Amino acid sequence: MSRIKCDITGLQNLEKSLKNMQKTAAREALLKETLEAYAREFVKSVSQKTPVGQYPKVSHKVGGTLKHAWEGDASVVFITSGGRHEVVIRNGVPYASFVEFGHRSGSGFTRGRFMMTSTEQEMDVRLAQFLDSKMQKYWEESLYDTNSH
Repeated sequence: MSRIKCDITGLQNLEKSLKNMQKTAAREALLKETLEAYAREFVKSVSQKTPVGQYPKVSHKVGGTLKHAWEGDASVVFITSGGRHEVVIRNGVPYASFVEFGHRSGSGFTRGRFMMTSTEQEMDVRLAQFLDSKMQKYWEESLYDTNSH
């Protein structure tokens, strides 16, 4: 009877690498999902706080341009670079900063509405809750995956 001896350490290392890749992919997916949920909530909140222009009926103008600009696809951009993830939320309406921070007007100074600034402050507090709930889900799924094998 002959024996064949195989060294399977290379296969074991490959298996570990594949598991690590799966975990990394799962973490990346979780992070992207979390950032997307955070951005959706941010846009919803800032949109609700954005004032709508009031015009006399004879002018035939309709307000809401600034408010509706938050809802477009171009308002949220995800940037990933060197392991760093960023969410950029912007409003492309040229006068958005004047409404946000205030401006001089013919009758003095028009105070800013600070809709984005106040949303950012509120969402910073809620970010921990977002991360906690997503991490809880991730750990539960990881525990389930570990126990099922």
